[in-house]
Amino acid sequence: MFARRLAALALLLAPLAVRADETPEPDRALIKAFKKLDLKYKIDEDNDFVLVFDTTEGRSQAVIVRSLIGEYGSLRTREVMAAAWQGEELAPEVARAMLRDNTGRIIGAWQLQGQSPSTLVYVARVPAKLKPEQLLDAIIAVALSADDAEEKLTQGADQF
Repeated sequence: MFARRLAALALLLAPLAVRADETPEPDRALIKAFKKLDLKYKIDEDNDFVLVFDTTEGRSQAVIVRSLIGEYGSLRTREVMAAAWQGEELAPEVARAMLRDNTGRIIGAWQLQGQSPSTLVYVARVPAKLKPEQLLDAIIAVALSADDAEEKLTQGADQF
């Protein structure tokens, strides 16, 4: 019984062990991929890449591609993310709707990050090594998902 509980605890805590405590250098593989795709980007204070895309009807969406690579066993992943809403408290019915929306997604899922304010973010965890075209597919999926939700949740505002 104790061994089973210990194993369950290890499974719960394992994701915490894979986070790096320091800011990585900007990932050179991403620089190379963005150059091949002819994408413009900025590097933020965390050395992550920020790309801004035109989406629909004059709207735009910022997408962050993390330089930090998460590792778990033999898996190496990075996050591609975009914000859709920010505020003090996400309404419970909206939170439930976003959780239900996760069910039908092929790539990515909604997360609520931070407190006061909280930010609703669409995040895709993708293999750290992708072909540039595959990375672009993930970026587009994240951008369009976040922008669509932002437009609905903010009555058409274009903050992100």
